[in-house]
Amino acid sequence: MRARSTAGLVAAVSLTLAAGVWAADCTQPTELIVRVRATSCEDVTSTTITVGTRTSVDERPPSASRTACDPSSGEIGSLVLVPSGAEDGEVYVRVVTGIRVSAETCTAPAFAGCVVAKRSLRYVRGQSVIVEVTIDPQCRDVQCGPGGTCSGGRCVSDEDGGALVDGGARDGSDGPADSGLDADAAVPVKCEDVCDAGTCVSGRCEITCTAAKCAQGATCPAGVPCKVSCLANDSCPGTIRCVGATSCDIRCTGDRTCEKVECDTPGPCNVECNGNTSCGTGVVCRGASCDLTCDRNDSCPGTFDCKATGRCKADCDGDRACEGLVTCAAATCDIQCKRNGTCKGGVRADAGTSTVRCAGDRMTCEGDVQCVGGSCAGGCMGMACMNSFCCDAGTCDAGGLRVGCP
Repeated sequence: MRARSTAGLVAAVSLTLAAGVWAADCTQPTELIVRVRATSCEDVTSTTITVGTRTSVDERPPSASRTACDPSSGEIGSLVLVPSGAEDGEVYVRVVTGIRVSAETCTAPAFAGCVVAKRSLRYVRGQSVIVEVTIDPQCRDVQCGPGGTCSGGRCVSDEDGGALVDGGARDGSDGPADSGLDADAAVPVKCEDVCDAGTCVSGRCEITCTAAKCAQGATCPAGVPCKVSCLANDSCPGTIRCVGATSCDIRCTGDRTCEKVECDTPGPCNVECNGNTSCGTGVVCRGASCDLTCDRNDSCPGTFDCKATGRCKADCDGDRACEGLVTCAAATCDIQCKRNGTCKGGVRADAGTSTVRCAGDRMTCEGDVQCVGGSCAGGCMGMACMNSFCCDAGTCDAGGLRVGCP
């Protein structure tokens, strides 16, 4: 296959604005027009398109590149592909967009910091087929297995089959090609296809770490449930990333394990930091829900930043646990600071329903505690909350709360 463009060459081929591909001609070409748009141009740095086969695309250099993104439309650009062989041949397209990083720095297999969108396409003889590829920031750092690509933060089929945008055909063509494919149909990802770092147990990828095996951290594959176990002291000294898995269970039971945890899944995320100084830098949760347990002395010395569509829960039940700032923005926030010195950095809860309870010595919830959102319940027991516990929620129902936050 060959790629052609009408303006703005970068090296041999360039990504051009979509308007540039509608140059008039008198023939009915066999071609694919790949349009690339972003749901948001914010933080989009650059984009590359690589054309090849399913097995060769990761080894090939980019066929086109562009740094622009039109904030009014999300338009990044378009690339026209014409066959070099059979006029009904297949072609595989990979689009990589850097989010706060250059797309050129994102390399297989992790493509860290980038959104990767893939399409398996087929030419239709005598037709100009338009294929739209959407770049969604929710797909940043989400990698899908063979036959999959990311859409809306989940793995779907990469089989496009030559589908036209809105089912239409370019003027002069004989009409739309019938791809017969729902581009949003979920692909059943097989654990065995993606669980390179672990073992599949009843369809779940289970990764058991040692200090040597997970020296740089551990990454869960997308599209399947995942469990990461850091049982021995000093195992998992790096970041544990669970982004795009269907659910995640992360257990950091050894001392000094799991320097940082990142979890963003459509299903529940459960993080247990039960070793001394485990989860040292912090825990960041997005996605559906997140439960954090820190029940050993000095566990979770970093921050807990949870923004979920469902529930965020932090159970801080060891002396000096959850020492950093606890931030929760979700449908439901449940923050329990149960022992001396817990939640020393303070709590910020913003939810439809928030519960914040501080019980311990004067260092428990020593930083300000603020509740906003729909309703807030809880309070301070013993000598906790020496600074302030304030509520700006619609309903404040807790003893000792000061209504109105600065």
